[in-house]
Amino acid sequence: MQGIESTQYHYPPLEWIHGDNLARRVEARSGSHVVVAKERLLKLDPQTIFIDGGGLSLVAGDVARKPEYYQALTAFAKRRIFVLHPFNWYTTNIDTALTNAYAMGKILYPKGFTDIDPERKADEIYTQLVGRPVYEKMKADYGPIGRVAGFVD
Repeated sequence: MQGIESTQYHYPPLEWIHGDNLARRVEARSGSHVVVAKERLLKLDPQTIFIDGGGLSLVAGDVARKPEYYQALTAFAKRRIFVLHPFNWYTTNIDTALTNAYAMGKILYPKGFTDIDPERKADEIYTQLVGRPVYEKMKADYGPIGRVAGFVD
């Protein structure tokens, strides 16, 4: 689990939808992993932030301790903090990475994804790659894919 400072220089779901990954403006120290200092994150000031559901509790705890810092970020002030499902647990789960890409596409490019229901698309992907629909289990564990994080309410 990682907090708000941890991200990926190469984040496949965002690359697949041609999203602007601000992590690319920070030097990666180890492979694709990037640690962004909180001061640097303020300067980058992302309009939208996606949080891995696996580390959500770390971010929520930090928000509770330092709400003034987070309110200084445009994404928090505009309630554009979205939760994705974790796809790197011991190995990369391509199926969940794909479901995240659809959820991110729906959020970042709503006009281009009008015909996509991320939850239904997730079960299509899981059925094809896992052999059965498992989205409801993921939803039970991490909440609905692409939901606004509860701590920005």
